Amino acid sequence: MRPKTGKSLQDVHPALAGELLEVIDEPNLTSKDLRPSSTKLCRWACSKPGCPGRWDATPDQRSRRGGTGKRCPVCHPPRKSPTRP
Repeated sequence: MRPKTGKSLQDVHPALAGELLEVIDEPNLTSKDLRPSSTKLCRWACSKPGCPGRWDATPDQRSRRGGTGKRCPVCHPPRKSPTRP
C-alpha cells in the first residue's frame, strides 16, 4: 500500500529517509514509496560523518518517538540492563 501524498517516509521524516540504503525485500522501493509505519525490513546507514554504522530495521521501528526509534548501533549502543545477583 503506497502512502498518500505528503504522508511518505520522505515527507514526514526526511532525515530518516536520507539514511535509507535499501528496502531489503523490495529493492525497487524508495523512501517516497514507504509509509513511516511500514513493516518492510530496510537497511540503514548512519548519516554522522565518519560513522560506519549500518543496521536493519523497519521504518516503523525507526520513526517511533518522533524519529528517535531504532538508531545507529555505533553512535547509540543499546543500554545494558542491570544484572541481578
